[in-house]
Amino acid sequence: MLTGQPYDLPLNPNGGKATAAYILSFSVAWFLGASVFSFFWKKRFNEGPMELLMRRLSG
Repeated sequence: MLTGQPYDLPLNPNGGKATAAYILSFSVAWFLGASVFSFFWKKRFNEGPMELLMRRLSG
């Protein structure tokens, strides 16, 4: 898995090659962003975003 060889990733700005460090840093950034979003969402709303959407769609 961690062989040092780059992984093929078509949306990567590095020409389609993603190293393990790139994948790890993207994952950590995604986790931190989702955590911050979740924190501020919970301060404003009682339900999660999907529950709010489903309640509005179902009436």
